[in-house]
Amino acid sequence: MSGYLLQVAIGPVQGFIASARRTRDLWCGSLIISEVSKAAAKELADLRAELIFPALAKGAPELEPFPKSNFNVANVILAEIPSEIDKLPGHLAAQAKVAARRRWEAMACDVKAMLRDCIVEERWDKQVDDVIEFYAAWCVLNEENYQGARSRLRTLMDGRKACRDFQPAYGEWGIPKSSLDGARESVFKLRNREVACDQGMRSFIRLAEGEQLDAVGLTKRLAFEFEGDERRTYPSLSRIAVDPWVRGVRRTPGFKAEYDRVLDLCEQLHGKGVLHKIDRYRQYRAFPYEGAVLYRNRHKEFLSETQADQASAGLMAQLSTVLARLALFAGEPDTYLAILVADGDRIGRLISGITELDVHRRFSFRLAEFASLAKSIVTERGGCLVYSGGDDVLAFVPVDQSLDCAWDLQTKFRELLQDVAQPGRTATLSVGLAVGHCQEPLQDLLAHGRRAEEAAKHPDRNGLAVHVHSRGGGPVRIRGLWNSGFYQTLKTAISLHRANRIPDTAAYELKMLAQDYSNWGLGIERTRSALLADISRLLERKRPGGTRIEPDDRSGLTGDLFQSAAEVSENRELYRQVVAFAELLIVARRFARSQEQAEGVSSGEERDAS
Repeated sequence: MSGYLLQVAIGPVQGFIASARRTRDLWCGSLIISEVSKAAAKELADLRAELIFPALAKGAPELEPFPKSNFNVANVILAEIPSEIDKLPGHLAAQAKVAARRRWEAMACDVKAMLRDCIVEERWDKQVDDVIEFYAAWCVLNEENYQGARSRLRTLMDGRKACRDFQPAYGEWGIPKSSLDGARESVFKLRNREVACDQGMRSFIRLAEGEQLDAVGLTKRLAFEFEGDERRTYPSLSRIAVDPWVRGVRRTPGFKAEYDRVLDLCEQLHGKGVLHKIDRYRQYRAFPYEGAVLYRNRHKEFLSETQADQASAGLMAQLSTVLARLALFAGEPDTYLAILVADGDRIGRLISGITELDVHRRFSFRLAEFASLAKSIVTERGGCLVYSGGDDVLAFVPVDQSLDCAWDLQTKFRELLQDVAQPGRTATLSVGLAVGHCQEPLQDLLAHGRRAEEAAKHPDRNGLAVHVHSRGGGPVRIRGLWNSGFYQTLKTAISLHRANRIPDTAAYELKMLAQDYSNWGLGIERTRSALLADISRLLERKRPGGTRIEPDDRSGLTGDLFQSAAEVSENRELYRQVVAFAELLIVARRFARSQEQAEGVSSGEERDAS
């Protein structure tokens, strides 16, 4: 016998991550779970257990608490307990549980100290004590049968989770519930059921009108709030959405004076407390302010929320005038962003096939390396990472950069894990992209992203799913495999839109045309011949300017449609092929718009507009 295998799981993950109203709630909720898991992993490492997942060297600086280390630790920890350790696995698990709870309580205590005058402390303490779930299981590890030990451990952990620790329910009659999830009562002192704190404290908490928060919600809102003497801010959805516009304006030499004036006015508004700064994010230093201020229709909202004085209102009026002048040439800033959700495919199956502990540890090292690289990839593409732990990634990305960001992530994931787990089997990454409006509720946008990620994995894996949710209509959803040419086809369609070779109305007319043919009673050959002839005429008739897609060019974009149409054997399938092609063109149009805005206005276009 060489020792034990110990597995620890910490929750609740979804309770911390899913219930969020602001991007900071989401980021901080993910960070809290990571910090709690990190504390448990560090305790095990300090007790001489050898970590397998996450796989880190002994005394690794990655396990230092935030902000010393930005390393994310997943909520499942696997460790080897060598036989020379004189403590039983149950003792190590108990110590890890204490460390995890202590870390959570320390974060909550820091927030409690900020809010002592406006919360009910007894209610706060009871809620904080009833948050962290901790599960542990272990089994004997025989050197000659690591795979069998892992299988036994999975069975034991499944059984342990099924025997949940059902704590007595705690609640108070007549107290409003948290606005985030309704799970716990508000911890605020109330006056006529309204939060009894002054406007300064409400602004500090970023408390919306009528919003109630429990101890968990407030900890997510305010934990890690200060970095030295400065408040730590997190980019809003609107800042990410406006990024293509910012880059486009900065690329246009003729806009320099107006853009410098925008920066000057925003800096003055920041000095008056109307705007937050996010200059610690290097990807947003070109415009290190709240993005919503670039939307003229939200200026009244800014002034109202901050109770701005007359001087601030005057500055905002000047800013509105400059933005109106820029909009004549650069257009209005984009209001859409992409939610990127990625997940490794069949990672559990790959791990279950590992027969040696050293191979498993090497596999975990590669996952940890990918988690670190994911942040760099997202940052380079102008996005903001919410979470990257193991094979999971959640990020907000500007629309124009999101497809390339997804491609970079899946490429790096495949390269790092090439043949690490099992010879001849490559791990793949499925990615869901949901494009949505920056003023949609955050929980709705997250749900869109998760549905896109689910679609990327079904009916098979190694997929990319792109869902566009327009405010004025229903969602448009497309999906394909990374290795099928789907990504390249979508990029080609975007390029054709940008070259003005696909008219904006062509995709919608293609869908209508397919609908007309969907109920034909003729055979497949006659239907196919007639439908494809009508598609050719539509594309030729609708060509914009003097250039067009050649409808009979079987090597071009329409060649994919004609080829797939030739392979189907029934009218219903033919109809689906044409609709799928039309929806791909609609999605491509959304991305083409964002890319055009990011490239700015050419000097010739600027002169023409003048």
